[in-house]
Amino acid sequence: MDSPRIRPLWTSLLLVLIPVNAVGGGAILLVGVGAGVAVPLWGVVLGLATANCVAGAIFLSRIGSRLAAISGGARSFIDEGQTATIAHSRIREIRCISESLDQIRDRVGQQVDLLTTQRNEQESVLQSMQVGVIAIDAAQRVLSINRVAQEMLGLTGAAARGRRFADLVSQPALLRFAADAIVEQGEMTRELELREGNALIVRAIAGRLRDANGKRVGSIIVLSDVTHLKKLENLRTDFAANVSHELRTPITNIKGYVETLLDDGLGDPEQASKFLAIVARNADRLGQIIDDMLALTSLERADVADRLVTQPTPAGALLHAVRVHLEPEAKQKKIPIILHVSKSLYIEANSRLAEQAITNLISNAIKYCPTGTKVTVTVRQVEVEDEQFVEFEVADEGPGIAPEHLPRLFERFYRVDKARSREFGGTGLGLAIVKHIALVHGGSILVESDLGTGSKFRLRLPAATDPESLDAEFPYS
Repeated sequence: MDSPRIRPLWTSLLLVLIPVNAVGGGAILLVGVGAGVAVPLWGVVLGLATANCVAGAIFLSRIGSRLAAISGGARSFIDEGQTATIAHSRIREIRCISESLDQIRDRVGQQVDLLTTQRNEQESVLQSMQVGVIAIDAAQRVLSINRVAQEMLGLTGAAARGRRFADLVSQPALLRFAADAIVEQGEMTRELELREGNALIVRAIAGRLRDANGKRVGSIIVLSDVTHLKKLENLRTDFAANVSHELRTPITNIKGYVETLLDDGLGDPEQASKFLAIVARNADRLGQIIDDMLALTSLERADVADRLVTQPTPAGALLHAVRVHLEPEAKQKKIPIILHVSKSLYIEANSRLAEQAITNLISNAIKYCPTGTKVTVTVRQVEVEDEQFVEFEVADEGPGIAPEHLPRLFERFYRVDKARSREFGGTGLGLAIVKHIALVHGGSILVESDLGTGSKFRLRLPAATDPESLDAEFPYS
């Protein structure tokens, strides 16, 4: 009788090993076929080992694919931020990892959004400031620079951040200031001139730049444009000097002639009369200077435009009134005043101030024109930036004005030829008054001149919108 130990295994036992995956685990189903089967122990062990290896390989393969998906989601989170998705698994342990990564992604995203919002707010404040702000580190590399500072330094459009300050700036004074600011322990303040041709004067203030822990990491420099203030200071200084000079001249003359009369007495009536006439002329000049200064001060008040009373005024009637007033002076020099004006042109202006401005322009033309020449006044309507103006052009045949004098012509007490101006009795305030009268009406004053060609002054005042409401014959207050 055959021994069951040496019977072929396939005739005594059909062992079917079926790995079954159950919720990520492995189970072995043993099926025996045949009767009287005696299975060797090594056969069972080998079968079980083989089944577990196959099941383990499948299980590890599936875990590996899940972990690979999670790893890919984590990498995409680095690149894409909150929009990245992380794969989930039915395996509890792996699902916990995915959920934890989701929470980390959401919290990091919230922190990034918060930091981005804060950075944008700080950048908006920095770029909206009307002063230049530059932050540099201890090696003088630019950490931050705002729009105004870039414009001041001519760096518009240039990538300044991270570069050395010396590579961006060519102004030696500013470079020395930045170097001193790194070394200095306290606050520094200096006035610097950044441009020579088109002058730009800034007040530079430097302080220590600290990190979140209070440690100094560099310096912060604030640049304030004080060009306009310096010009005003210079104008104020010039004005005080000019006023003193203009007042001193007639006062000195008056004092000198009065002292002469007191010393010599009035024994010579003819000489005394001559001296008194000079005193009277200087007193009139003194009064004229004071009147012009008061008029200019009134026009420079901040609320003058709000207090200004205007009405539609016919340009023709205004010019005829000025010509009647100046005709005696013009006839002495045989200078005709020629008018070209339409009766239909009206200005919206304070008639007294408008008349004063036109009188100053025509009077200047008469003073500086040679005898026998003419002064021509042309009035026309012009459009400037969609607004209607009436333009009074006063053209003379005088010596003209050199181009270098034109930018300063409307400054107080500015004279092209000081000797001739005093000879004609000018105060140096007439054109400044004209400019301010134009400005308070919302108009302008322009000049066109060159040596030997005469001069043209163009005064523009707003055109009236309702001329029908006028009493055209008596428009003046």
